[in-house]
Amino acid sequence: MMQRPEGFDDVLSPVTRHVESELPGNVLPQAPRVEGGEAAAKVPPGVGQGQGGHHRATTLAARGELVECGGHPGEDDVPNFILLPRAAESLKIPFVASGGMADGRSLVAALALGAEGMNMGTRFIATKEAPVHENVKQAIVKASELDTRLIMRSLRNTERVLMNDGVKRIMEIERTKGAALTIDDIHDQVAGIYPKVMLEGDMESGAWSCGMVAGLIHDVPTVKQLIDRIMAEAEATIGQRLRGFAAG
Repeated sequence: MMQRPEGFDDVLSPVTRHVESELPGNVLPQAPRVEGGEAAAKVPPGVGQGQGGHHRATTLAARGELVECGGHPGEDDVPNFILLPRAAESLKIPFVASGGMADGRSLVAALALGAEGMNMGTRFIATKEAPVHENVKQAIVKASELDTRLIMRSLRNTERVLMNDGVKRIMEIERTKGAALTIDDIHDQVAGIYPKVMLEGDMESGAWSCGMVAGLIHDVPTVKQLIDRIMAEAEATIGQRLRGFAAG
């Protein structure tokens, strides 16, 4: 696990007590810890380990990654507006929202839907401290919410990736092979790609995970700047936009 960047703890305002960041990607609730063991919880389909399986978590927090997320969203295509309330109905432990999370609006929405915080992946990649090539960060900033694709669906190993020449090759192979597709057919486009992309900055070499949330990412701030902004936006949304609704 990476160390928190200098000044990170200074960001923890009263609102931030609901979340804790573990770089490069996790924003977790301050849930009770289990010392020297694990906790198991029964989860609904689409949360954590999938079809009603047991999700094991040492933090007593379950994460559900949704159809919006980068990487492997599962096979059920259940979006956050459905899955998070379902998780709140079914789980007896705190959980965090994952997939499409980028700013203060995301945090407020996650809390409103029953989560205790949010997990961010793609958003944290586009920060100064993220140990990836600058080309990766700029590709995320330049991308819109329409620039990702789902690949390997027929293999039931669905992955959301940023569109590039390598992904185009994969999609063409998938179209050609149809139901006969095997992982061997696309092996060269998905295996060993991450060092080429993340370290060398070769953005066309193959498939790499990126969420639709790229459409909400417009800069490459420091982590401190990002967290400060998220908390300020969340406070403003709750205190201004939602105050009138609560007041009737």
